[in-house]
Amino acid sequence: MPWPPRPTGADALAATTDSDNVNIVVAVTAKATFKVPHVVARIYDPQAAEIYRREGIPTVTATLLAANTMKAMIAHPQLGILATFGSGEVKLLQVEASKTMAGRTVRDVTLPGESLVGALVRRGQAMIPTADARLEEGDLLHIVAAAAALPRLEKLFTP
Repeated sequence: MPWPPRPTGADALAATTDSDNVNIVVAVTAKATFKVPHVVARIYDPQAAEIYRREGIPTVTATLLAANTMKAMIAHPQLGILATFGSGEVKLLQVEASKTMAGRTVRDVTLPGESLVGALVRRGQAMIPTADARLEEGDLLHIVAAAAALPRLEKLFTP
């Protein structure tokens, strides 16, 4: 093997073995030695993942994502949590508009600085709603929200 190693030509690498140590060694080697521009590692230990993230290795911590999602689902059963971002600070929700919500506007179910309705699905058709869009029973709202706002959102959507 020539030294120093030449770039591999790879555009990306995902290190996804069952070993945190192997994943980090592979990720660091790909990034530093082989100059792979986009590298990510799956890490099971949340504390280790944070250390690697600070060192510039993007990580996915399935354990932490699952735990945060499950916690939110238990704490806020009215809100269909689809995804968790960061370390759980922001959630993507899917909430169905009830009969009592019909006629209200997107503005009425938005918490400024804490939540945003990013999409509305009506009869199978998705749209990006305006603040003045009127809700209909059965509309599915996809909301991005701060975790701290979930109790207030749950009150808004509880019939």
